Amino acid sequence: MADDERMHTPDDPDFEGAEFISREAMIEYKVTTFSWLGGITWSWSRWSSEVDDHDHCVICHEAAFSTAYEGDLREGWQSVSFESPLWLCPTCFERFRDRLGWQVAV
Repeated sequence: MADDERMHTPDDPDFEGAEFISREAMIEYKVTTFSWLGGITWSWSRWSSEVDDHDHCVICHEAAFSTAYEGDLREGWQSVSFESPLWLCPTCFERFRDRLGWQVAV
């Protein structure tokens, strides 16, 4: 069965059990849902937090950032536009960078 013919399950926990008709539909859903992230500047950073023991990618929620668990990300894309930083995994950054007009801090 071709990729476009299968239903796609979103990785957003708010939509548990939901399916999209195509991968493109799922991506469009995310672009619309996360439009508030448009134009943000991101910096590749080592994860650290004085508040939480871990963070999740703001888009996929699948990728976790921590120093406590093997397999969690230790580095990722950190927002520089908010007082409390948001985190993106490398996959979501590359997937949505152009669509959401993200910039990389220099």
